[in-house]
Amino acid sequence: MSKERRFYRREELIGKQVIGGDARVVGTVDDIAYDTEGRVAIVVGGKGPSGKKEGEKFISVNQIASLGDVVLLKSETPSIPLPQPPPPEHIPFTEQPSFSPAAVSAAKSCTNCGKINKPNAKFCAGCGTPLFDTWKEPEGFLKRK
Repeated sequence: MSKERRFYRREELIGKQVIGGDARVVGTVDDIAYDTEGRVAIVVGGKGPSGKKEGEKFISVNQIASLGDVVLLKSETPSIPLPQPPPPEHIPFTEQPSFSPAAVSAAKSCTNCGKINKPNAKFCAGCGTPLFDTWKEPEGFLKRK
């Protein structure tokens, strides 16, 4: 099934936004132009950083990828694969962080999930359960009077 060829009238193109291959707004179609060799271009007026209208650009119809609600241009540069980040350093897996014996005795272990927390932690960093200095809940904790 071949795609039906469609012709566009000048009135249909004027005022449409022109979007570049990099997904940035290039400007709006102001007019259609052609040269003595029969090449056709759209005349695009752009806006500068201040929002004022800048000079016009002539964009060949061969650069148009698609026409619809906007004029979409073909990408000007071929896609280049992005550089991959270097692989992370190999860190040996340990189930629990290594602490000094004094720090281990002061560290708080969560009664809910078992995560070892800093000695001054009030809540578990893993599950949010309140941590206490002793293994028992304080008397009257979460009980109605």
